[in-house]
Amino acid sequence: TAEDVIEISAHGSLALVSEIVQAAVDAGARLAEPGEFTLRAFLNGRVDLVQAEAVADLIDAVTPLQARVAFDQLEGTLTRAIGSLDRELFDLAARLEASVDFPEEGYHFIAPGEASDILRRVRDGVDALLATAARGRVIREGRQIAILGKPNVGKSSLFNYLVGTDRAIVASSPGTTRDMVTELDQMFRLLADIR
Repeated sequence: TAEDVIEISAHGSLALVSEIVQAAVDAGARLAEPGEFTLRAFLNGRVDLVQAEAVADLIDAVTPLQARVAFDQLEGTLTRAIGSLDRELFDLAARLEASVDFPEEGYHFIAPGEASDILRRVRDGVDALLATAARGRVIREGRQIAILGKPNVGKSSLFNYLVGTDRAIVASSPGTTRDMVTELDQMFRLLADIR
């Protein structure tokens, strides 16, 4: 959080920890709100918005793949990629501005054709990030898929095969699976691989 923090280590006794917390509250402390440490870290410039959102994604992760992607974001993977593109554009703008401001000095701050090369490289970088966005959204949010068909044609069997476990009831009598059946872990992996 970039703020002063005191950490108290205690035995795992719930009664002891409750007493310590109560003593702190009696002395003027208050319990943190959900997400408060992440908010403070963001407000104090310790993490950016992408990283702050990654904390929530990491907490909400259902699959190892979701957790790994959220942890990468928390480590600054996307932030560094965007920062690199931003630095290239900032440098280009500064060099173009200097060329316009000081033409009579005879300095060439940018070679002919170099601006278009830099802009092409930045555009390609943005395109590469956008190309991964769809896969990231599937990993983060999942997809809703409906398996439709007449009674007893194998919808539940297909579902069980896709998720790799006997999640839906399979029986010879029609209408056995009347409620919505969901499975997150294996389906997330399957859909991420398909994408």
